[in-house]
Amino acid sequence: MALRELAKRNKLEYIKNYTKDSYKRFLIYVSYSKEKEIIDLLLTKDSISGYIKELILKDIKVNGE
Repeated sequence: MALRELAKRNKLEYIKNYTKDSYKRFLIYVSYSKEKEIIDLLLTKDSISGYIKELILKDIKVNGE
C-alpha cells in the first residue's frame, strides 16, 4: 500500500511539474455589474478558453502581430 501511495504522489508531482513547465496561466476578473454582457456571452460557449484563444488568433491575423 505504501508503494502505491508513493507512486501516486510521484505521478501527481510529475503532472504538476509538467504543467508548470509547459503552460502559462492567465487569470482575468470580469465585473458582474460593469461587464455582465461579457459574462453572459462566455457562459454560452462550450469552451471559454477555446473561444478566447480563437479571438486572439483572429486578432493576430488581422493586426499582423
